[in-house]
Amino acid sequence: MKLDVFFDKSAVYNFEKLDVAVGEKFKVVTDVADVRWFFDNDPVVAAIVSNQEAIVEAKQEGVTTVMFVKNNQIVHQFTITVINPVNLNPVVLNTELK
Repeated sequence: MKLDVFFDKSAVYNFEKLDVAVGEKFKVVTDVADVRWFFDNDPVVAAIVSNQEAIVEAKQEGVTTVMFVKNNQIVHQFTITVINPVNLNPVVLNTELK
């Protein structure tokens, strides 16, 4: 099974594992028709599935496994790890004189 993921300004083709920041929204597309997507009702992500694609939003830090089931058998799975983004613009709250 081939999986592709599309972000607002980029795409990744044929991935197995995905690391994203909290708040990130993206679309996952598979090349296999008539599969059921299982997200374990995990609070880490929220997903809207439509047959061969899902719109996913990373809700909170954690790891979730997405499984694809066809004819009552797991045909593929992948993991999504959601992390908090690093603050690249730190702010000094107070100064300490020495």
